[in-house]
Amino acid sequence: MPSTLSEPRKTGNFRETYRKNQPSDRSPLQSLFTCSRKRLTNMALSLFPVWRIMRKYQWKTDFLSDLICGITVGIMQLPQGMAYAMLAEMPPVVGLYLSFFPVIIYYIFGTSKHVSMGTVAVVSLLTGSVVARFYDTAGKSTSTVPGNATEDVNVTVATVASSGLSDEQKIAIGMSVCFLVGLVQITMGICRLGFVTTYMSDPLIAGFTTGVAIHVGTSQVKYVFGLNIPRTDGMFQVVNTYIHIFSNIHKTNIATLIISIICVVALYLVKEQINQRFKKKLRVPVPIELIVNTHARKHEQEAVTDG
Repeated sequence: MPSTLSEPRKTGNFRETYRKNQPSDRSPLQSLFTCSRKRLTNMALSLFPVWRIMRKYQWKTDFLSDLICGITVGIMQLPQGMAYAMLAEMPPVVGLYLSFFPVIIYYIFGTSKHVSMGTVAVVSLLTGSVVARFYDTAGKSTSTVPGNATEDVNVTVATVASSGLSDEQKIAIGMSVCFLVGLVQITMGICRLGFVTTYMSDPLIAGFTTGVAIHVGTSQVKYVFGLNIPRTDGMFQVVNTYIHIFSNIHKTNIATLIISIICVVALYLVKEQINQRFKKKLRVPVPIELIVNTHARKHEQEAVTDG
């Protein structure tokens, strides 16, 4: 019985003490909306976590290792970003932009110092499928252009089919897709829908990654042979792609095929036989990806100039 009587007394004492500590000219509701220096500091730290992370950064022990890791990842990301941009039906330079700016933004606003941001093959393929749909729509709409003569119509259709969408149109489509996906992800984050991933089994993830590897490898075969074949979407995409490749195999660019074989052999020898065997002796791995990409771009520009 005494314990039950003491509870209202304690509550009353707490309320009296709280009211005494409040300013006389402000109500308790107004004090909740005041902006003090401490609240501004906490808001800035929550909005920019980089300040809290870098304040505890160990420069003497971690800076050199992080610098080497950054150089290694950057060397690999340069050709990888350009290749993924081609998967998304974008100009290769877009892959360089996407490899740089998202990392800087996450460095400022991100909450983890171990997360690596960059281009993803799955996202690139999905974006490329959206761009290809607009390409098909543009091709179908231009195929019915009226004209005075049949020859003029055929010339117009051939010109549009060969040129396709411009780079500005492709970038605009990609930006629209990114904006819509960002809105969906923000909505899912607000609704706390991340728990859905716990219901994804290991066989599902393994099958998904294997399928992605097959699609990515198939999408690069036409570049190895130097073929200009249309992009296929929907059911049996891989099968239809190989049908187009083998039906146009007689149009193979011999110079492109030889350069591709040399690049693949060089990548395998340096990455597996040199970087892996001598990784304890090498302070920085040999940037074979960057070297191969530079020489391939040089030969491509020379071939375009000679052509």
